[in-house]
Amino acid sequence: MEEAADGRCRAVYYCTSAGEHVSAVHHWKDPPARREGSGEEDGPRGVVGANVRILLDEDQGGFHEVFLSSSSRECWERIEQYAGSTSTVVLLESQQLQSGKGADEDPAIAFLRSLATDVQGARYQHHVIPFVILPAASKIADIPPSSETATDYLNAGAVETLRSPLKPEDLSRLVGHVKEEIRPRADLIGVTMARNLADSIRDTSHPGKLSHRPDKTILPARLRYINSAVQWWGFPAHEMSMDELTCAALFMVEHVLKAPELAEYRISRSDIMGLLLATRRQYKHEREVHYHNWRHAVDVTQSIYIFLVNIGVCPPVESSTRRATERTSLERVLTPLDGLILLVSAIGHDVGHPGVNNAFLVACNHPLAQLYNDKSVLENYHCAAYTQLLRRHWPSLTKIANFRSSMISNKSRCRW
Repeated sequence: MEEAADGRCRAVYYCTSAGEHVSAVHHWKDPPARREGSGEEDGPRGVVGANVRILLDEDQGGFHEVFLSSSSRECWERIEQYAGSTSTVVLLESQQLQSGKGADEDPAIAFLRSLATDVQGARYQHHVIPFVILPAASKIADIPPSSETATDYLNAGAVETLRSPLKPEDLSRLVGHVKEEIRPRADLIGVTMARNLADSIRDTSHPGKLSHRPDKTILPARLRYINSAVQWWGFPAHEMSMDELTCAALFMVEHVLKAPELAEYRISRSDIMGLLLATRRQYKHEREVHYHNWRHAVDVTQSIYIFLVNIGVCPPVESSTRRATERTSLERVLTPLDGLILLVSAIGHDVGHPGVNNAFLVACNHPLAQLYNDKSVLENYHCAAYTQLLRRHWPSLTKIANFRSSMISNKSRCRW
């Protein structure tokens, strides 16, 4: 989602079901903890916590942070704060259907009407997009969200009504509405890309300590499956989550680095993961860019990896029948260092892709096309942005003679 410093929107969640005063800010790096085994996960607070977690999840809601409060005054204050700097989603819990209250008695309706008046009056600098969360289906099974009962909320200004607890399909609809609302005009796409590239080049800060480690949160059995799956031609990229794909890329890089000739370029698992997560964040979400996204990047990387292993440029895997002493004709041409550069290039080959092609950017006379004189606009953009990530996260690699020219050559000659 656009406009936030890290590309994510923020959300204000007006919670009326907790039964007590609630006020908390949950960041995407620190979502509310699960309360399994305590009996709370099935209660109102447990459901709200689950809703907040799915909103913050990178693969589902993708929000930067969620402000949760049972106070309408606090919610108004937070909307004012957020909408001054970024697009904001407002989620209002409705109690009308389960309490038997009329529309005029429901606090969500009153809140919506006031919010709609402010939005129509252009009070906020950025988009404010309201949704209503209806009570759990088990309590009102005979009243679907699309029924006439939900019309009150739509008429009051809600973009759509959703059912609690929120599910992935609800988040897909929510994110779809938000993307439609905040989508930049076509003539601004190039401006945004050029600004992001400039910010990337200017930011030379050293990467900090990782707060998210997919290789430590995914179950060991699943990690073993992923490590095995990267050895298959039929790699199931579309069956894996973003965290699982990131671990797949981690395993491939680590395996390539086992070659004795690459000892001087080895970095820790934490540093590799830092590079992968930083690169992944620079790819657009697959709901926004349906093809040139992180899933595509890892899928291409895995194809390159299988090719390198099969021709003998990379160390053979344990299950391989190929003898270590055998040398293929390609192995005599390509070195393990060439293989590493190919693999690393594949990981970032479409970083920052906007979902439009070079012809579009050139035809619209975008600033990025002007910057690169209409020549291989996206290819140059990807290489420039990715090089900055590598300089911060893997500096020894970027110091290799002809490294950047090799990466540019890999990108410009291939159409992955």
